[in-house]
Amino acid sequence: MTLLPTRQALIDAAVDVFTEKGLHGARVIDVTKRAGVAAGSFYTYFETKEGLFLEVVDKVRQELAAEVPRARFSDAESARAWLHDVVRLQVVRLSEGAATWRMINAAALGNVQVATALREQDDPLTRTLTDELGFWAEQGWIDPGVESAVVVDALIALTEQAVQQWSHDDAGPDLEAATAAVADAWTALLRMPPRGSGR
Repeated sequence: MTLLPTRQALIDAAVDVFTEKGLHGARVIDVTKRAGVAAGSFYTYFETKEGLFLEVVDKVRQELAAEVPRARFSDAESARAWLHDVVRLQVVRLSEGAATWRMINAAALGNVQVATALREQDDPLTRTLTDELGFWAEQGWIDPGVESAVVVDALIALTEQAVQQWSHDDAGPDLEAATAAVADAWTALLRMPPRGSGR
């Protein structure tokens, strides 16, 4: 018998428990009960509740990044279309998991150690976007003066903030309007040339 299924059960249960109770309100016993495992088994896999929380964030980030199509483009228009698709995916996933993302942001605001660990944690979506933007700058599709890593962090934060605001609306966000608004903000921040400009 491997230890991995119990570890995965704890991570899966923790997503729900942390989303419902927040990092500070959740207890280890809440997670182990939800996972259906013995309370002592928690410490076989995690030293602290915060360590489990970082695993939860990693799981959520990995799932989002796994859906992002990877490709190199032949022109700025195909890159712009890809960017729109990535924004749409992010808006959809963040809308569906708005409570989870609010919990992650609240935990980061309330705990300096967690905030620091989240900044240091590898984020595959950030890495993918940073790599793509570096390639786009080489091709002249975006302003080469754009600091890719800084802009990607700002763009992801902008998208998360926009979705959080829209998620408070009882009707929910208009997906296409939200995607268009965020994609327009992304292209403006990236200083992409206007459509049809030949670059």
